Amino acid sequence: MASGEKKKILVALDGSENALGAVRYLCATGCFKDAQVILYHVFSCISAHFWDLERNPKYGEALSQVQNWESSQRKSILDAMETAKGLLVSAGYPEEAVSIRVEDRDKGFARDIIAEGLSGYEAVLLGRKGTGTLADISIGSVALKIIEKLFAATLLVANPQPLNSKVLIALDGSENSMRAVDFVARGMGAGPGRTVGLINVIRGQNDSSWAFKEFFAPKECMLQAEQEILTVFEEARARLEKAGFDPKDIAGKVVTGAASRAGSIVAESREAGYGAIVMGRRGLSRVEEFYMGRVSNKVLTLAKDACVVLVA
Repeated sequence: MASGEKKKILVALDGSENALGAVRYLCATGCFKDAQVILYHVFSCISAHFWDLERNPKYGEALSQVQNWESSQRKSILDAMETAKGLLVSAGYPEEAVSIRVEDRDKGFARDIIAEGLSGYEAVLLGRKGTGTLADISIGSVALKIIEKLFAATLLVANPQPLNSKVLIALDGSENSMRAVDFVARGMGAGPGRTVGLINVIRGQNDSSWAFKEFFAPKECMLQAEQEILTVFEEARARLEKAGFDPKDIAGKVVTGAASRAGSIVAESREAGYGAIVMGRRGLSRVEEFYMGRVSNKVLTLAKDACVVLVA
């Protein structure tokens, strides 16, 4: 993105209440109000091959019914998109900065959104689930494909009912995790109610009955890891304060001896009432072939009551 060019935010919508969670998150938090927000829908129109039946007079009435159905579906989607735009405008987003795009499906729902998402967007927002997703499924199939393949873009995966604008940033000292700090500072910004928590989780074993815990997690290593992450916290605080965050709105927490990093991050989010968890896609154990680190993958699956932001 060229210097001085307005940031673009892509919000993928399918007309469902679940997908509308991404819009509700923007409304609840006021994130990206200085950006151009594009509400984007991939429309499933009738295949061109179907219209070949027009040559056969037997199918005239059926074709007319199908054409009317398609027109009705397109109108329903446009109405839903206008409703989403209205929510954003009512929440303070400039009307001229919110646009609607409905594109006919080309290669597939997920692939078309991925292709669009690679066109210079600051972030891509989508709902955790969409139309027709079963209640007990954590992430919808289209959302999962986008998360897996759109690894070059920052993704915000929203739940249907956002909690608040409080943000929890998971840090491990890696370059990717510090990019999460920069993303919050640059894109989400300081504002009323925007408190930030910094969390680092050090694996270990708290069960005193485990005979080998001292061998696998010696106290000296734990203490050294704690000291090292405090330096990372200081750098994160400095970047956030430079972006306008009040020092008193920034808290830090180090969890030691945890059995699960992802479990501890999600538990802290729930207990402290954070509306979003922000983390890098990959951490210190980065492997280029992995589209997402194990911790971020588990957090995305477990954090059903918070938005999860995966920073590229």
